[in-house]
Amino acid sequence: MVFATAGTMRGQKRFGVGGRSPYSSGVLIFIFAIVLLSLWCIAGPFGLAKLSRMKQRAGELSRQNIAAIKRNTEKRADLDAMENDPKVQEEFIRRELGWIRPGEIVYEFVETRKK
Repeated sequence: MVFATAGTMRGQKRFGVGGRSPYSSGVLIFIFAIVLLSLWCIAGPFGLAKLSRMKQRAGELSRQNIAAIKRNTEKRADLDAMENDPKVQEEFIRRELGWIRPGEIVYEFVETRKK
């Protein structure tokens, strides 16, 4: 048994052609737009995936920065020693320039290969 509702007559469809609400296509478009926007926010060029990659890159750069600061500190200490410590200066000059003091004798040992 079918009961008539307000504004409809017995046997007629409630929402016109096809029984669809005139708002149903708008609601579907709205839901589709929300789904697309959600996908864009997650997987788009500025989405969560990129955010994750950027956080990982920031961590890598931070570690590189710390290593560079450590190397820089060591180099500053070396430079300070070169400027102020005569023993370090002499060691550097002898090693890099091959200088010797007057009266020193330099022995060079040439390694011969056995056949």
